[in-house]
Amino acid sequence: MAGQRVISVDIAAGALLSALRTAAGVYPPWKAEDFTALLAQPSIRAVVVLQDQIPQGYALFMLSGDEGELYDIAVSESARRAGHGGALLRAVLEAARAFGADHMFLEVAASNVPAQQLYLNNGFAISGRRKAYYERPGGPKEDALVMYCVL
Repeated sequence: MAGQRVISVDIAAGALLSALRTAAGVYPPWKAEDFTALLAQPSIRAVVVLQDQIPQGYALFMLSGDEGELYDIAVSESARRAGHGGALLRAVLEAARAFGADHMFLEVAASNVPAQQLYLNNGFAISGRRKAYYERPGGPKEDALVMYCVL
């Protein structure tokens, strides 16, 4: 997409990532300090997708040894359906390959069919289910599907 690019960010991006998570409507919200603490760990990385230099979403992931784990991917509600999630996911997979990881996994809410389709379209397969994994405001916990990808 014209004007779209993905950049790596570091520990200084905690406030930006927190604001993007809020704009994406992801529950529970995370504070800037939460992101800063995660990014202080050497195995944790983050990328941000920009559209015309404006941040639209992020991905947070871990790389260690021969594996990677996608912790979180979120796109602002107003910027969805514009290819930003796919751009973030491709950047994460490229970073994992460059790191030397040979596989990657993630959890996704069982009800989040658009995200599942994105992952399936990018080489992931469903490999399991975690019962009552996600907290939901005012409701029961939701199952997560575990997805796995060979890089």
